[in-house]
Amino acid sequence: MTSLTTASGSAFGTANPHALATILEAGETRRIISATDIYDISGVKLWAGNQPVSAALQRRLLDRELRQPLET
Repeated sequence: MTSLTTASGSAFGTANPHALATILEAGETRRIISATDIYDISGVKLWAGNQPVSAALQRRLLDRELRQPLET
């Protein structure tokens, strides 16, 4: 079995593209707000909590390793 962990030890180091697409699709007809700040593995804030999600979020997240998975 291949290990899926990242340098952070998390199996969810990158944004799940399917979950992110679903969140953004829902955001087209509903107001979807991030519950918390989203940080990359280096501690750089990629998105502020309590802000509506948008396509800009998708661009920021897809190429970065995340500190925490989006699905939590």
